[in-house]
Amino acid sequence: MELQRARDELEVKVADRTAELFKLNSDLEKNVAQLKLINAELEAFSYSISHDLKTPTIAVEGFSRVLLERYGDRLDNKGKNFLRLIIQSTSQMRELIDNLLAYFAFGRKKLKFSVVDMNRIVSEVFDQLKEVHRGRTMYLSITPTPPVNADKTMIRQVILNLLSNAIKYSRVNAQTDVKFGGWSEQGRIVYYVQDNGVGFPMESMERLFEVFERLHPSEEFEGTGIGLATVKRIIQRHGGEVWAQSTVNEGSTFYFTIPTLS
Repeated sequence: MELQRARDELEVKVADRTAELFKLNSDLEKNVAQLKLINAELEAFSYSISHDLKTPTIAVEGFSRVLLERYGDRLDNKGKNFLRLIIQSTSQMRELIDNLLAYFAFGRKKLKFSVVDMNRIVSEVFDQLKEVHRGRTMYLSITPTPPVNADKTMIRQVILNLLSNAIKYSRVNAQTDVKFGGWSEQGRIVYYVQDNGVGFPMESMERLFEVFERLHPSEEFEGTGIGLATVKRIIQRHGGEVWAQSTVNEGSTFYFTIPTLS
């Protein structure tokens, strides 16, 4: 009898505990769903605000340029400097808005998979950037890498952001050396972009891929702090990972992976 009573009590406790666990799991699932909904609403709101801000920002910048061009002779040097500061500030704001809109867009856009020739994209993007940075001595070394199934437009943006960063942070040197390569391993392809720039302390690595995080002051290196966050978002949407290795004043290497389709 005692043994039977003990078994009955144990069964009741197990049943109660199981019911409690089911309730906790249900509550957790509801909380996760609510968080996803809140995040989606916040992103939609941020996208809407960014989009609505773009038009007046362009207007302020445009009218300021007109004032400077048509009526600059009526202003003293201080007035002209004020207008130049307005133009510079609104230009920076427009760049920030454009980058934010791109960040949100790449998080919502449907992926269109095709075979992507990574070597070709890297070469094309680097040639375009060389035209933008005429007067700079820049070299690109490409190690043949395997193609990948991915969204070509998004991957091009990843390469553009990584190469732009490599060029920007290596301008302290007389010559910019950028290397691109990659290899296949089980279930994925790993790619890298290496530069000879200023580098960064490794303890700050995780911060690099967050929105608005910057390790260098804007007075030293321009930027909005969204480029690498966009890289992370695109690669994560492909099911891959991003990370970096660096030594201060000795350059950086940024890695990203794309899963291979089975």
